Amino acid sequence: MLGLTALILLVGAWWAGDLRVEQAMEDKIRTVYNVAGSLTELEPGLFRVHKTDSTQTLLYYLAQGSGKGYGGRLQTVTRISPGGNIMDVKTIHHQETNSFFLKVERHGFFTYFKDKTDCELVLNPDDITAISGATLTSAAIQKSVDQACRKTISHMQSCRLPADRASPLQIKYLDVWLVFLIFIAWLGTRRWMPYKKIMRWATMGLAFVVLGFVYNYPLTVIQVIRSLLGSFPDWREHLSFYILVFGFLGFIIGSGKNVYCDRVCPFVGLQEGLGKLGGAKPRFRSARLWLLWFQRTLVLASIIIAIYLRKPSITSYEVYGAFYKLSGSTFVFILLGIILISSMFILKPWCSYLCPIRPVGDYIRMVRDWIIR
Repeated sequence: MLGLTALILLVGAWWAGDLRVEQAMEDKIRTVYNVAGSLTELEPGLFRVHKTDSTQTLLYYLAQGSGKGYGGRLQTVTRISPGGNIMDVKTIHHQETNSFFLKVERHGFFTYFKDKTDCELVLNPDDITAISGATLTSAAIQKSVDQACRKTISHMQSCRLPADRASPLQIKYLDVWLVFLIFIAWLGTRRWMPYKKIMRWATMGLAFVVLGFVYNYPLTVIQVIRSLLGSFPDWREHLSFYILVFGFLGFIIGSGKNVYCDRVCPFVGLQEGLGKLGGAKPRFRSARLWLLWFQRTLVLASIIIAIYLRKPSITSYEVYGAFYKLSGSTFVFILLGIILISSMFILKPWCSYLCPIRPVGDYIRMVRDWIIR
């Protein structure tokens, strides 16, 4: 019953959020610029702004486009002159983590498009250089501007549009490491495998270094919310997303075990290592059930709010970025400090009381068991 209630709440948040975004989007498109003239919609996402006098002289076009960033869908409006020159680009909606989006803004990425023609941008996309450390956000902005330019080119017939280029399959070192970690995690759960404890510590140690410090790529609630919103990245460019998410799902659906949280998460090894140093033990046994439901309620509420607002990162309180990249809010750094200190006395406090991924795994396992029964 509780599982069904959670599902109804998630669907309701998705529907209400979709309605809210569509209503707000129409208003934003019309008010993002101080339009000094009449606004006429030529086609979905393309507007003609012209003088209000009898001449109705064309002033510029406003074209909407969208792309998929780290947090999900990102939408812009591009102002284009009658001659096809890009005047400026403004964001009307994004779901990115604020630190990534601010990095793009501080580096002046939006100014890269100014004074280029719509044809130049579409025909020579490689002329735009992504911002290091925010490549997904940069790519999403460029994709959205490309879409906007294609609309004006199609309307004005200013040049011949090239076909959309399909991205080639990109297999990265991270993809290989993820497959390897998932494989040895699977091996460590086999009954016939000797040295299970050694295998588990080896897996946690590798994950701590590789998924933590080298790539900073743990499974996060942001990725879960992106999936719920249907905002999947291009698999050819972001194979690691699918390996991680479907590896997590596959283990739970196939075996009923949450192997990711037990040994692949880069943060679990850190907590267990600190626990060994301080002699950590399970605590709060009498309040265990209350704490479990607090964790589940907190995660459900954060996911519902993020889905409704269409911003996967807005309710994220995960501490991975603060530890591995020294990036995060003051609150997250304080929370990280509490977690690290308490890990020496309380067995895996993050996993036990706050982690948003474990309750997600519990819910998937509950649905799996219900279907099997």
